[in-house]
Amino acid sequence: MKDRPVNGVAREEPAPADAPARQRWCVVNHPVHGLAQGLVLQWAQDQRGWVALVVFVLEQAGGT
Repeated sequence: MKDRPVNGVAREEPAPADAPARQRWCVVNHPVHGLAQGLVLQWAQDQRGWVALVVFVLEQAGGT
């Protein structure tokens, strides 16, 4: 996760091991429920650019 973009800025080189901690959350734009906060579990770079594995929780109406 140390090579991933931070605040939308990708790095050419991996961040140094002693670099300060970076954010691990994002905003998910769900097609039905709108915006939700997500937790980034993993980053990878492929032919599309940077991609992330993200988990997020959606509140259900009337949920307990």
